[in-house]
Amino acid sequence: MDLIESMGVLAKVIEKQSFSGAARELRLSQAAVSKHVRALEDWLGGLLLNRTTRRPNVTEIGAPVYQRCERSLDEIEVVQQSTSALQTSPRGVLHLVAPVPFGIISSAPCLPTISGANSWRADSEGLSMALARNYPMCENARTLDCDRTN
Repeated sequence: MDLIESMGVLAKVIEKQSFSGAARELRLSQAAVSKHVRALEDWLGGLLLNRTTRRPNVTEIGAPVYQRCERSLDEIEVVQQSTSALQTSPRGVLHLVAPVPFGIISSAPCLPTISGANSWRADSEGLSMALARNYPMCENARTLDCDRTN
């Protein structure tokens, strides 16, 4: 079984104080929830929950394991969110070939919109703009248009 998933299942069982409540919220069967908790107990070599007919009780070993699982799961979520943001946010240098005054006056104010107004800062590693005054002469104007085919 997946260790991270089992940690999440244990945390949900303790949070809900119920195997069936955790199973409903996680959309798993009670047997699957029980298997996750048992697999985690086997991996750690100790009983994490005392199971009774009314509700599971956290053991002396289970309490610190639960706290660490919560912290670990929170950190994993932060890592997942930060990597997702890196993959969806524009990064790099936007090369603009235009007269510098045009770039400063007309194009620079658009940069926050292009890169996402909430995430753009001048000192970030996101999107930046490079203005060029001179550009190479082209024999065929179509070579500048990358989106069109002949």
